[in-house]
Amino acid sequence: MDTTRLRHTVALPGNSAGEGVDAPFIQLAQLELGIQFPPDYLQFLQEFGRVIIGPYHIDGLGGDMLEVVRTTLLQRQLHRPYLRFLLIPVMEEDDSLTYCIDARRAHEGVYPVVCWDANLAEHQPLMVVAPDFATWLDGLIDTWQAASQDEPWRYRTRRIIGS
Repeated sequence: MDTTRLRHTVALPGNSAGEGVDAPFIQLAQLELGIQFPPDYLQFLQEFGRVIIGPYHIDGLGGDMLEVVRTTLLQRQLHRPYLRFLLIPVMEEDDSLTYCIDARRAHEGVYPVVCWDANLAEHQPLMVVAPDFATWLDGLIDTWQAASQDEPWRYRTRRIIGS
């Protein structure tokens, strides 16, 4: 995964990144979830931990926070419909839509990003939105850039308020 574009994006006003995390911290998160993270998400965690791009908060790890672990366990145990075991939630778009890395085919090296809708049944068909985390993240940056060009006042206001 080439992180040059992401580094440039999180350096812009209003965006931010955490600090990367080391391998033992990532291994602890994987152990707690019972899931092996895909290589592109591992690289994201090691280099950034977690990021905020405009209104988009991409879950990860950092500091003493096991953000993605907490979110995954909450959605598996408390929210109905329960999140499927081999899904790793990386971003909530609103109260019902969550973008997840799908680890059901990890043995084949396939980890698409899917959309989980909390308003639908537990065994809902999953809509694949990207073939992998890196492609999904790149598309998210495209979406943010297009929105910030269409409505630059929205992002300027956030930057001023967040100062």
